[in-house]
Amino acid sequence: MTHLQVAPDSAGNVRVPFLPPQIEIISSEILVPSEDIDLDRVRWVAKKILSDDAWLVPIDIEETSCVVMDGHHRLYAAELLSISRVPVMRWSYSDVTATGWDNAEPLDPDRIIACALSRRILPAKSIRHLFPCERSCRVPLHVLRELPPPH
Repeated sequence: MTHLQVAPDSAGNVRVPFLPPQIEIISSEILVPSEDIDLDRVRWVAKKILSDDAWLVPIDIEETSCVVMDGHHRLYAAELLSISRVPVMRWSYSDVTATGWDNAEPLDPDRIIACALSRRILPAKSIRHLFPCERSCRVPLHVLRELPPPH
């Protein structure tokens, strides 16, 4: 196994040379969930990550608050797998549309962020985020496990 020589920047984030520049590896501790999760789904996602031996889809977060937009089950799967740093893509709500899953009515991004930051977690699958592009990455699990733990 080749050891990756990377070090966190002053904010604790890690840039991995083989990833596109819009994907960062950051501490999962700073991510703020906005929705509840289904534990069976978390276990399934964790098994999928293990069987792929790689992290394939970044967690999408709001660019300044670190509120999770998409990837709650991946976030909790990381915890289950003792992975302390995860791939993320930062987004502005000016580029992403938020609607309810049960209807296409737009949701107020400021309310989503405010609820998350005040730890008022919404039910699972309450919010559907529509992104302007596909998001993917391929980070081998050994790379995530070799990174130094966050402080």
